[in-house]
Amino acid sequence: MGDHTELRIDTGHARSLAADLAHSGQSFPTLLPPLIEGPGTHRFLAAATAALDTTLRRAEAARQQARELADSSFSSVWEIEDADVTFGAGLGRL
Repeated sequence: MGDHTELRIDTGHARSLAADLAHSGQSFPTLLPPLIEGPGTHRFLAAATAALDTTLRRAEAARQQARELADSSFSSVWEIEDADVTFGAGLGRL
């Protein structure tokens, strides 16, 4: 392995990935099981509803994490770009 001391960050790509995360953090339509009448369907619907509720809670937690990660990623990209501009301006004064 070579000795690498240079860090290269493609801020455009990082911003695109953060935008994808932000988009995936949006809510999606809830699919509810159809209402079926008949013997034994009440227990099935109760179980299906409980499973759906659990899935929706976990999905909301995942969406929240995606939103937080996207926000953090955007902040990091902005800080990197600001530091690059500041550093570049400082080099221009030499």
